[in-house]
Amino acid sequence: MNLYQLRYFLELAEKRQYTKAARQLNITQPSLSYAISQLENELGVKLFEKDGRTISLTDCGRDLAGCASESLAILDKGIANLKRKAAGAGKIRLGFLRTLGTDYIPDLASRYLKQNPDKETTFSFHTGSTGALLESLNAGEYDIVFSSEPPESNDFHYTPVMKQDLVLIVPDGHPLADQYRIPLSETLAYPYIYFDQSAGLRYVTDLLFEQIGQKPEIVYEDEDILILNKPVGILSQKAEKNDYSANEMVIDYLLESGQLTRAELRTFHPSICNRLDRNTSGLLIAGKTIRGLQEMAEALKSRSMQKYYRCLVAGQLTQDAHLKGYLSKNHQNNKVTVHKEAFADASYIETAYHPVKVYKNMTMLEVHLITGRSHQIRAHLASIGHPILGDGKYGDKKINQTVKDSCRIRSQLLHAYRMEFPDGRIVTAPEPASFARVQTKLAKEKR
Repeated sequence: MNLYQLRYFLELAEKRQYTKAARQLNITQPSLSYAISQLENELGVKLFEKDGRTISLTDCGRDLAGCASESLAILDKGIANLKRKAAGAGKIRLGFLRTLGTDYIPDLASRYLKQNPDKETTFSFHTGSTGALLESLNAGEYDIVFSSEPPESNDFHYTPVMKQDLVLIVPDGHPLADQYRIPLSETLAYPYIYFDQSAGLRYVTDLLFEQIGQKPEIVYEDEDILILNKPVGILSQKAEKNDYSANEMVIDYLLESGQLTRAELRTFHPSICNRLDRNTSGLLIAGKTIRGLQEMAEALKSRSMQKYYRCLVAGQLTQDAHLKGYLSKNHQNNKVTVHKEAFADASYIETAYHPVKVYKNMTMLEVHLITGRSHQIRAHLASIGHPILGDGKYGDKKINQTVKDSCRIRSQLLHAYRMEFPDGRIVTAPEPASFARVQTKLAKEKR
């Protein structure tokens, strides 16, 4: 059986006369009769029977007609597509990074269509990370991909097509928003939105952090707890539905490192144990397990966990001090007030400090937070006339403006510096770059 026999058979089945069918096929009647006879012999069945001057299909002929018609239609379609592709027509499957989809890729496709108006070309567009794109290219799912790194396989050809600058993106009003050039080390005090591990640029950013010997990291971790160095500008716990807080950072870290699964999240949520104000940086404890949460909750409640802070305050403080008082809170403006005497609804507070370094107009303090109340350190130091630099709620507006203009400081200079566990473990987190920037600026004014 061959294609010619099938086409002859279908034409004869339609015309029902050898003469008409042969004329339509541009062959002689004997050639048509011979081809049909050969087909019947090969199949071992009669395909036609005489019906007066015409012929008609037998039951077997009708069965073959259905199959042959469908098969030849598919074949003809395939041949037509091949001819169109040979002429430059067909579908081009493009895979690309999402950032290229707004301008580069649409412009590229548009220019190709304009330059080749005679070619019936369509495009299919797909986005993904570099890792996913190269994997799909290797699997034959895409014809061309635009990625941030070349494929490892030598089976593919690659050509650099464009260059993009790596820039830092921050929202309006961010402390770094008004700077044209920013040292990478200065960005570490703020929360990052990272590229996924499969993204080509993730390797680039990780390499940049390695080159300066710094990167955002977990300060301490064991089976039950972890301690992170919270940057300025991020909440400990989310206040609104769409907030990305330190708590979400911890969960994402545990998911990414394989220590937690989505299924486990339905029954247990790791959580931050202590709190820091949005604009206070430093050590935050998170419980990875129920046991870790319980142990940290008990240590914090019993005050067996000792917490120390570093801060830069206005004025000179040359002696150690142990402050006591009472704190009340105005919930309408979220501001606290320190009192010397006890009264209803006021909480007892204790704050101790030690001068670490004294400058002409300010002092670096190490503060021991004995009781842990909302805004305690900020309000207690402000109540004795030595507010924390950069503190917009309890600080001095004039001093804050001076520090802002001269040292590019946009937040309070308060950092949760050290934790001492009941069992003797000590965990520290170095002060953010903003501390060093202020101290360097004031070194010439040192007393």
